[in-house]
Amino acid sequence: MTTAVEALREHRAQESQRKRESVAQAVAEMLTSGGAITVSAVATRAGVSRQFIYSHQDLYQTVQEATRAPRQRQVPRQQPDVELGLRADRNTLMTKVNRQKAVIENQQERINELEQMRRRWLGDQLSSATSVDPEEHAELRLSCDRLVAENARLNRTIIDLRRINEILKSDLTASRQAHAEDMAQYSQKHEVNSDPAQDGAVSPKTTRAFRPDRVTQRS
Repeated sequence: MTTAVEALREHRAQESQRKRESVAQAVAEMLTSGGAITVSAVATRAGVSRQFIYSHQDLYQTVQEATRAPRQRQVPRQQPDVELGLRADRNTLMTKVNRQKAVIENQQERINELEQMRRRWLGDQLSSATSVDPEEHAELRLSCDRLVAENARLNRTIIDLRRINEILKSDLTASRQAHAEDMAQYSQKHEVNSDPAQDGAVSPKTTRAFRPDRVTQRS
């Protein structure tokens, strides 16, 4: 049966082994990547304390040897052929520029055509406007003034007719209400006059029929 002390020792041994592997990996990476190799730098990269490296003589010796070991020269990355790419980009841009120039030229031609059409149309319009008879123009202005005055008069007439219409509607509503009241009073009066109790009529139950045979017997 494993005791607590043995379990603690096993855990410490596993943790120590993990830290040792981290230190060895950190030294190997720093030899490849370059840079100053010190106990502090290795401890920081491995995630351990400096005391851990100092307390293990083999780890400290490994770090010291790494500081004196020749560094592995990094192979420079091959630069891509940027000249070829720039040349292709330049050709693409020149194609777009030429295309835009053609579009601009077409638009400029269209603008010139529209400008010529505008000048021609305005010229014809001005020439026709200068040939208007002054008397005819004055007559047209008088006709326009008469139409404006007639329109104003019609608008006033419409307003008056609308006002009269509202008055007639109000009178019609009042007449209907008065007629309804008269009909109600007439109906009530007719019911009172047709009541037998009010006229003094004899009830059929108390009226005796006339019998001639009884008169004969009495005589």
